[in-house]
Amino acid sequence: MSLIETVALTRADAEVARRLTLVDEDRWERPSACAGWTVGDLVDHLIGGNAYSMALLDGASADEAMERAHAVAGGEAPRRVAYTLTAKGMRKGLDQPGAVERTYPHVVGEVTGHVMAGLRATDLALHAWDLARSIGADEDLDDELVAFVAATADEMGLWEDASAGEAGSPQRRLLLRSGRDPDGATAD
Repeated sequence: MSLIETVALTRADAEVARRLTLVDEDRWERPSACAGWTVGDLVDHLIGGNAYSMALLDGASADEAMERAHAVAGGEAPRRVAYTLTAKGMRKGLDQPGAVERTYPHVVGEVTGHVMAGLRATDLALHAWDLARSIGADEDLDDELVAFVAATADEMGLWEDASAGEAGSPQRRLLLRSGRDPDGATAD
């Protein structure tokens, strides 16, 4: 994995992990900033995404990887432990020789490990903000991570309207482009 991808994934993981430590046990079933999801659902999505990537990197088909992701996300391990293990496992898989050059059968189509790393960093970073918004924690994301996610979104054409976030800080522009409302109320 390139240094840029390694740094982005490490920073995105740190953003999620920092907020996970702040989730009280009674908070898992409360609404999150993601419509229709609880805080637990949001974290399960992150765990599942990491597990899905790990399975693809291990040679699983997209369907097999999805089955593994659902098993891990809904498994017996406490969410903080499951998140930590899957984040480390996913990064370890991407660090294997040739992993970023190979092509994998991702749900979005055939992707290289390089693209998968960008997608994971993007998902983790944006949902770190969602988690922060959901629990009333610090919503500021790492500036370099925000720049990486914005560049990744542009490179992959993730959001059609790049002009949606023309005003404000880079983070605010990114959140607006991704369909989030940085000026809206928190989930509580």
